[in-house]
Amino acid sequence: MAIPLRAAAVLMSYATPQDMQTLFPARDLVQLTDPAGKVFDPVKLQVYLDRASVEIDSYLESRFKLPFVDVPAMLNQICADITWYRIQVSRPIRDSKDADERFKSRIRWLESVRDGKTTLGLTTTSREPPIASPTVLVRSS
Repeated sequence: MAIPLRAAAVLMSYATPQDMQTLFPARDLVQLTDPAGKVFDPVKLQVYLDRASVEIDSYLESRFKLPFVDVPAMLNQICADITWYRIQVSRPIRDSKDADERFKSRIRWLESVRDGKTTLGLTTTSREPPIASPTVLVRSS
């Protein structure tokens, strides 16, 4: 499924290639980002992180004003897990069962936030991020 990218000026990834290096084995990141399996490609990984961030925003934009002033910390892990899944299924290097389970869990969590059943967690101000203003269409005669 192709996920369009937002304009670069507005795009803010919830995770970075450095975050991914902290969270996942280096050998896997090398294999997933370099077809030859020789060197880690942070540029390729950033494309997947950006797409995962857009996907996350698609769940949150109806409820919250984006971009966030203070990004909820949970979105970093959500972005990393979605990226991990998307990049793994793009290249079948091994069984992606774990990535699939993480992905499905993260999507359920995002749906729960979207539906108001789960919070995003506290920001540094100890408050939920601002709720998006509803769009009102006025028809003139």
